[in-house]
Amino acid sequence: MNDKENNKEIIARKVNEVLPNLECPMCHNRHFTILDGYLVFPVPDDYKTPFFQAQKSMPAIAVICTKCGFISQHALGILGLLYKDKQEETKKQEGQENKAATEDSAN
Repeated sequence: MNDKENNKEIIARKVNEVLPNLECPMCHNRHFTILDGYLVFPVPDDYKTPFFQAQKSMPAIAVICTKCGFISQHALGILGLLYKDKQEETKKQEGQENKAATEDSAN
């Protein structure tokens, strides 16, 4: 199994874990495929910024109904599949900051 197939398998397991009873909202089919690749949505800071100039983006996956082709999009970060090490580091830092703030307010 190559890296691309392995990544797709990891994503499929995570989607099944989060959405165990996934059903197409259009045709009620329960069989899906995952797009071979990723979607990237630009995230501008305000509505006046052209999308192509946005400094931030949101990566996602596309889950596609095998019967009617309906596409649902799922953010990789919410699924816990984006920068896992960075997320854990951020949570750890936030926990330490919250603990310090709690101790300061107790004094």
